[in-house]
Amino acid sequence: MTQPLFVKVQQYDDAKEVIGIVQQKLNEARQTIGKIHDLRHQEEEELNKWSADLSHVEERIQLMQKTFSEGRE
Repeated sequence: MTQPLFVKVQQYDDAKEVIGIVQQKLNEARQTIGKIHDLRHQEEEELNKWSADLSHVEERIQLMQKTFSEGRE
């Protein structure tokens, strides 16, 4: 059987205020994590683009090397 819990009104109000502050901080942390996730996604897309660009440059260099080596023969 649970016994009633008695707290002073001021302690109750303080506890409610603290809970509200903690909830606000949790919401802010969630928003921050969301922003970080979005940034990581953008970075990943940018890195993939750079990688594709480098591959394209490598292909062109290889083609030029092949063309030059064929021209010498």
